[in-house]
Amino acid sequence: MSKKYNKKDIGQKIKIIRLKKGMTLEEFGKLFNTSKGIISRWENGISTPTPERLKKIAELGGVSVAYITGISDYPIDEKQIEKLVYSTINDLLSSDCEILLKKAIQYFTNKEFDFAKITSDFYSSNIYNHIIKSDVNLINTYFAIWLEDYLIESYQKEMKTNENLIFHVLNSIPDDVYEYNHLDDKKDYLLSDIVKNSADKLKKISVITYSYDKSIDENLINQIIDILDEAKQKILALNEKYPDRPSDIARRIILFGKHQNTFDGKVMTTFIDDSKIVKDELHLPTEIYQSVIEYFNDDNHQTQY
Repeated sequence: MSKKYNKKDIGQKIKIIRLKKGMTLEEFGKLFNTSKGIISRWENGISTPTPERLKKIAELGGVSVAYITGISDYPIDEKQIEKLVYSTINDLLSSDCEILLKKAIQYFTNKEFDFAKITSDFYSSNIYNHIIKSDVNLINTYFAIWLEDYLIESYQKEMKTNENLIFHVLNSIPDDVYEYNHLDDKKDYLLSDIVKNSADKLKKISVITYSYDKSIDENLINQIIDILDEAKQKILALNEKYPDRPSDIARRIILFGKHQNTFDGKVMTTFIDDSKIVKDELHLPTEIYQSVIEYFNDDNHQTQY
């Protein structure tokens, strides 16, 4: 193996894989037709496994060879992410998952996955950096959790539907109003540290402290929260009134006049939907509108959907 590899780091990763499998040096060695002494040499960075054995160790640990050898900081590569995506989706489809998730899965299975983007987004996610990174053995479990949220969020951003419009608006409503007057000095303590008492019960109680600006009227904050909560309920109720329908792409053409209406100051416009004039403030000759419609109906000027 090339000198550029750090044998001790490789050995440490091999040891972690063995211990996570709950195997002794001897049991682990049997998987590779070698002695526990050789396994010990690997783990202590004295020698390294052959490429074939490294590949088998990586498969056993559910990670890539590049990760074990230190070429990559990430435990699994794009191809392994691809396999995880499809296996997770198959598991979800065979389970009783929520309707929105099924819609998201259907949407993405009808188009090509961008696995490079999925890989990049996964490794920049909070769930990877705060949970998986410290214990790569959790990757399969937490990747599935991450992918569910990722598919739904991406579907709601990309697919134009009544339901997604409703959730887009709901997600746009700020949820930090309650903390608006809080200053950035929040601290956490254990109650047992403050009162100097070692009772187990106190060790399970936390104390949070922060400063806030008293000049911000709390009644104002509470009224805003009440208004937003009521708005959320009304918007959410629109789900039943406006169910999703099959996609129906139409074209809208808007003609803007350069002069404003002398009465109300509004810009003069004409709207054309699907070759039909639905609002006309410009009052141009019919043949002008017809020329515009023909221009955009020409294949060379069609927007590709």
